[in-house]
Amino acid sequence: MNRYTTRPDLLKMMQKYEEGTATAAETAFIDRYYAFFDQHHKQDLPLDPATQESMQQEMETWLANYINQPKPVSKRSKLWPRIGIAAAVAGIAMGTWFYTNELAWLRKAPGNDQWVKNDIAPGGNHATLTSNGNTINLSEAKTGIDVKASTLSYNDGTVISSAARDLLNSTDKRSLPNSRDDARGRDDASVLTLATPKGGTYSIILQDGTKVWLNADSKLEFFSNYRNKLQRIVKLTGEGYFEVARVFSPARNGKGPQRLPFIVESNGQVVEVLGTHFNISAYKGEPIRTTLLEGSVAVTSTTPLPKTSDTRAITYSGTVLKPNQQAVVTGNEKITVGEADPNATAWKSGKFRFNNTSLEEVMKQLARWYDVEVIYPNGIPDERFTGGINRNSKASEALRILQIMKVKFKIEGKQIIVSK
Repeated sequence: MNRYTTRPDLLKMMQKYEEGTATAAETAFIDRYYAFFDQHHKQDLPLDPATQESMQQEMETWLANYINQPKPVSKRSKLWPRIGIAAAVAGIAMGTWFYTNELAWLRKAPGNDQWVKNDIAPGGNHATLTSNGNTINLSEAKTGIDVKASTLSYNDGTVISSAARDLLNSTDKRSLPNSRDDARGRDDASVLTLATPKGGTYSIILQDGTKVWLNADSKLEFFSNYRNKLQRIVKLTGEGYFEVARVFSPARNGKGPQRLPFIVESNGQVVEVLGTHFNISAYKGEPIRTTLLEGSVAVTSTTPLPKTSDTRAITYSGTVLKPNQQAVVTGNEKITVGEADPNATAWKSGKFRFNNTSLEEVMKQLARWYDVEVIYPNGIPDERFTGGINRNSKASEALRILQIMKVKFKIEGKQIIVSK
C-alpha cells in the first residue's frame, strides 16, 4: 500500500494542502480524495462488515490507480469546500472504511482511555405528558404517542392508560397565548405538554394527523380539544421536526372549504403553516432557526398575534420561506433568511452532522443529548468541525471522533472538560 495511505502522512499532506505548499501531485491527490468523499458522504453509520470491506477495497483500488498519476486539479463539490484537515478525516468518519480504522487507531493510542473515568450512554426514548398538574412518564420502550379524539395510545397502538385518557379529557383555565375558540365557543380545554428531558427524544401524532418529533430538552404544548379548534396552534420550546397535515374547514356563509392554518409559537417567533415539512430549533438563549424542507411557511418575529373576529382567517406580515431556505431570528427580533443548513434535520435520523461548525455549537448539541455539562477551564477553543457522529454512540466514541480538532476532552461524571 502506498505510503500516503498511513494516517500521519495523510494528515501531513492535508496540512500542506491547506497552507498552499502542496506539490501539484499532492494537490491533485487531495482533490480526488475529497471527490471520493463526495461520492460516499451519504453513507449511514454504522456500516455493516460487508460494506466496510467493499469500501476498503474500493478505496485501496482508487489509491493504487490515482496516487502517482498526474491529474488535472479539479474543483471540489460545493458539499466539500475548503474545509481543512478536520473536514477530511471527519468526512471519512461519515461513511468510508477509514471510519472504522480511525477509531481503532484512537483506541490503541497509549493512555487514550485515561480521560474516560465514567463513560456516558447516549440518549433514548424519554418523555413525560403533563396536564393540569398531573404527569405521566411515558414508556422508554416506545418511540411516540398518538392522540385520538378521546384516547391516547403509543404509536404501535398500545393504549397508554386510563390516567392518560383522563389527561386528554381534563379541563383547566390555561390557554396558549393566541388561541381562539371554535365555533361553539369552547374554552374549557386543557393544555397538554409533551416534554423530553436532556438525553431524551419522542414523537407525537396530533389529532389532525400532524406528526411532530421532539429533540432532547424540548416540549410541545397543545390543546386537548385541538381537533375542534379552527386554528391549530401549538407552542414549541427546544427543537421539533414537523410534518403538518392539510386540513380544511367546512363550507360556511357561502364560502367553500378553506385550508386551516397551523401555527407554531416559540419565544420570539410565530410560524404559520398550511401543510409542509419543516424544523424549528428554539432553545432558550439561542437564535431561533426555522428550516423549510417542503411547502411554505410565514415566519413572524414577534409572538403576540392580533385577534380576529373571523376565526378561520389569520393575516401575517411575516417573511415567507421557500423550500431549502432557513430563517434565523435573533434577540433583536431581526429575521435573516438564507440557504437551509442540510444538517439541520440529521438528529431526526439519529445522527449529528456538522459543516464547519464551531466547537461551542458542537458541544451544545452533545451536552443536550448526553445530558452533561461542558466545562472550558481556559476558555472556549476557536476550533471548527465538519463530519458526522452516530447518536447511538457513547460519549467517549463521539469525543474520539472530535479529537481530530486540536482539543482535549476529559469525562468526569456528568461533565466533559474541554481544553487545548
